[in-house]
Amino acid sequence: MALYPTSNELLRRGNLFDGPLSPFMSDNQIWDLRPWRSLLSDFIDPSLTSAASFRPKLDLIERPEEYKVRCDLPGFKKDDVSISVKDQTLTISGKQEAESEEKKENLHIVERRRGSFSRSVCLPEPVAKDKVQAKMNDGVLEICIGKANPEESSAKIEIQ
Repeated sequence: MALYPTSNELLRRGNLFDGPLSPFMSDNQIWDLRPWRSLLSDFIDPSLTSAASFRPKLDLIERPEEYKVRCDLPGFKKDDVSISVKDQTLTISGKQEAESEEKKENLHIVERRRGSFSRSVCLPEPVAKDKVQAKMNDGVLEICIGKANPEESSAKIEIQ
């Protein structure tokens, strides 16, 4: 029994929020509905499409003085991940190479993801780029981003 219904089950049900245009559909369910999916699948290696759809899960928490982001990156080392902040957009990206011994062996099942990802999040308010700290423990990346002071982001302009 599936934890969530397949795209065919969603189409048969007739529930307004379970239909093909539901805002609650996952990326994979939307991909299943695209008419060209089967055509592309014949020509594209499935491992490439699944790796491209890797989006690490994250939480964005607002506190009075900062935003806190927790992002699940199991198996990634801190050197494999980069973080940038531009305007109000936080971007987390990373790359994980296949282990050299795996390349030499005959693999029968490959379920762990390898490759690269990029995840961008729009922050609700301007942030202080000099007040960003990050640490990684047990596959969880934790980023603290200080909020910008309203006085710093605005300036009085004198008319000449």
